[in-house]
Amino acid sequence: MSMSTRRACLVLIALLTTVSACRGDEEGSPGFDAVKDTVGVSDLGGGDLGPGLDVTLPDGLLPDGLLPDGVLPDGVVLPDVDAPAGTVKALQVAAAAVACDPEGFTDVLATANVKAAVVTSPKFDAFTSTTGGTDLDGYYIADQDGGLWSGIMLVVPRSEGTNLQPGDVVDVSGEVTDRFCNTQFRSATLQVTGSVTAPDPTDLSAAPADWEPYEGMLVRMAPSAVTEALSGGRYTLDNGLIVDHAFDFFLSMKVGSSYEVTGQIAYVFNQFRIEPRSAEDVVAKAGPGPDADGGPIGDAPDATDGDTTTPGLTAITTIQGSALSLGCKASDGDFQDGPSNLTVQGVVTTPGWSASATLVAYGFSDGSDDPLSGIVLTVAKASDPKFAPGDTVTVQGEHLEFFCQTQLDADSATLTTLDLDVPAGAELSSLGADPEQWEGVVVVLTGATVSKNSDFGSFGEFTIGDGVIVDSVVMGKNAIPKPALGSSFESLRGIVRWEFGKWHLSPVSAADVVPAGSTVEPLPDAADTADAPDTADTPDTTDTADTADVSGGPDADGDGGPLPTVTAVASLQQSTDSVSCTASEIQTIATDLVLEGVVTVARYAPSPSVWNYGFSDGDGAWSSISLAVTKSSGLDGDWPVGTQLRVTGAYDEFFCNSTFYVDAVEVLGTTEAPGPVLVADFAAASESWEGSLITVENVKVTSINAKGELVTDKGLVIDDEILGTTIAPAPAIGTTYASVTGLVTWGFNSYRLQIRSLDDLVTAE
Repeated sequence: MSMSTRRACLVLIALLTTVSACRGDEEGSPGFDAVKDTVGVSDLGGGDLGPGLDVTLPDGLLPDGLLPDGVLPDGVVLPDVDAPAGTVKALQVAAAAVACDPEGFTDVLATANVKAAVVTSPKFDAFTSTTGGTDLDGYYIADQDGGLWSGIMLVVPRSEGTNLQPGDVVDVSGEVTDRFCNTQFRSATLQVTGSVTAPDPTDLSAAPADWEPYEGMLVRMAPSAVTEALSGGRYTLDNGLIVDHAFDFFLSMKVGSSYEVTGQIAYVFNQFRIEPRSAEDVVAKAGPGPDADGGPIGDAPDATDGDTTTPGLTAITTIQGSALSLGCKASDGDFQDGPSNLTVQGVVTTPGWSASATLVAYGFSDGSDDPLSGIVLTVAKASDPKFAPGDTVTVQGEHLEFFCQTQLDADSATLTTLDLDVPAGAELSSLGADPEQWEGVVVVLTGATVSKNSDFGSFGEFTIGDGVIVDSVVMGKNAIPKPALGSSFESLRGIVRWEFGKWHLSPVSAADVVPAGSTVEPLPDAADTADAPDTADTPDTTDTADTADVSGGPDADGDGGPLPTVTAVASLQQSTDSVSCTASEIQTIATDLVLEGVVTVARYAPSPSVWNYGFSDGDGAWSSISLAVTKSSGLDGDWPVGTQLRVTGAYDEFFCNSTFYVDAVEVLGTTEAPGPVLVADFAAASESWEGSLITVENVKVTSINAKGELVTDKGLVIDDEILGTTIAPAPAIGTTYASVTGLVTWGFNSYRLQIRSLDDLVTAE
């Protein structure tokens, strides 16, 4: 395309978005399937157009008046590069001969072919239509011999079900267009012909004066500092290049830190951008960043913090008392970067807890009970030092507001000898009118009363009178028994945190939760299972269900607790909460229920923290439910199909998927589990089969979505949650299975059939 033409916008959709990232798209600006107002070259052939060019355009193939007498448009200079037919370079050179339309689409080649190109990226969501257009998957491909002009964006109709990997060698035919002046190759036919070692990126020591020859190429930038965090999770480097996201991973960088960034070069919003393919493409490197007051290292001594040529110690109170921390609002967005390259010293106040898939968190304090004296310290799990309360530590890191939870995000954290002790905790009757001052601080709340306990079964948390949630994030879900509504506590000690728009108190252990009047006696055994008659405490009167009891028999632990009342699964599945559910959230409907039934589907992991099972107390409609066991609870027994269980727990609607979360369990024996139920017309009574193992016949695949799931004509999506991997090889659109068997679940606004193995897909003869 013209090197003098300024580009307007690349219709490139980052994964998990569904609209074009183009100026004016909210008002319906053109996407991939819009009507095109184009000019262009029809085909590649012979007839020399410029020096050093090995791709030529023959007489009779150019649209009349486009290049009269073989004269290029004013300002257009063809690349001086060898570009044999059948190469990516040939496509890019053809695009360079055309003055593209920065406000729309420009046809470049109606037919084009590339042979033996290598794939350089995984798949990404190139376009998802909201108006019935063609959904597209995207890749980047390149000539195997590399060099300038050797890369291009490839788009493939999602209905083709492709899943190319870096290193795959492909032959492609299709059309080349400039879409908002971004060159793209749309596949009509695609064949994988082999594989090679995935190519190395092109190394760049500095940003080139002209990025055009690098468009579509995989490059690796020399370490560059982040100068600005942009909206939408994008970042600007000190060389002016924007780090953008199109691939399926979470991009996180710190202002002031330096990174070696590898990625595909794309053009978005009038700028060239680099798009890393995974977290491994963003490598932190040592380099200067701003000092504690936000100015550059080496600035004149700062009146606010005394910095000279290196950042000095920053107090925790300085971070918590900053305008960024005190003024944070939910409308400010998910991440807000504060000053980086901070040096902070303090004492660890809690054991570590899992803050995310990649981070572990600790309470961190200056050793006092003062307001603003504590903070949540986060450390990468891969380098977790496994601190213990009382460890004194020097941290180098960044102030980060994570949904307005103030955090010190550590780049490094090392044990240091300091004269600091874990604070006993500021004694308070409540967090008061200004809870913000206690964020991150260890406090002791006295005289609190339980105002809500319905979330205890699912999340191990309860609410006290002033709206503060007492959670189990640090101490673990089963550390304490469920408190009764209206019951009081002599004291509750923990770290104050802000999470999900509410204030939380996170006790460190059960010893931090002291019920009123029980400072001497041990806590009552309020959730008896199979314990012997109690000798360490008074007879239990608060039991809701002794799970070791035999229905109609004596109280197995002999303490006088009530016998269990078993709830029928159908009463849950037929309830209004289930059949009329519309909520896009987790709702706890009832707690302390007892179910008895049999495992119908062995355990699988729908998330990193939970095991799920198929569970049934009958063999017909309405008789089954998803059984969930939190991995950290220690309750899971990896029960095989046919295991009879009595479970106590909570009935939740998990985004309208009926789920029973287990708080206690007893294995009753084994039996023959009910087999799959043949359902002739699933759509007619779909809700009644939620949680059931069923078989559906004559199932036709109508499309394959971006996740590789099979959309069918039976009102079901064939899913791979139990299988654990994308269904492969993907069937052709229109394939009809004689039968499909699986577990029915609800998710993402559709009923899903979770196949247990590929054997559940029976191909029609």
